[in-house]
Amino acid sequence: MALTSSNEPVLPTAWSEVLKSIQRVLADALQAADARAAALDSLPADQPVAPNNAPDFLAPLIDGALPCEQQMADTEQALASAKEELDRWLAKAAQVAQRLAEQAARKV
Repeated sequence: MALTSSNEPVLPTAWSEVLKSIQRVLADALQAADARAAALDSLPADQPVAPNNAPDFLAPLIDGALPCEQQMADTEQALASAKEELDRWLAKAAQVAQRLAEQAARKV
């Protein structure tokens, strides 16, 4: 955590709890992914793998109904949309960080 010139933390102490919570969620997600990978490894090679709870927009991909080029275009579009959303979130996070830094500087 960055410190101001008076050696006080720039971010509120609640942020450490937020970060711990994020770390717990990420650890749980990694554990779930490892469990899923182990389950997939145990399937016979000739058995198709299609999640029962896949979103409807993935159905053509799972069924193999779309040609490879269409799958690639759809995937690229989904990735571009996700990148745009992530960029917006990162910009907002940077704005919040700037405001927090400004507020911390005013209190010194």
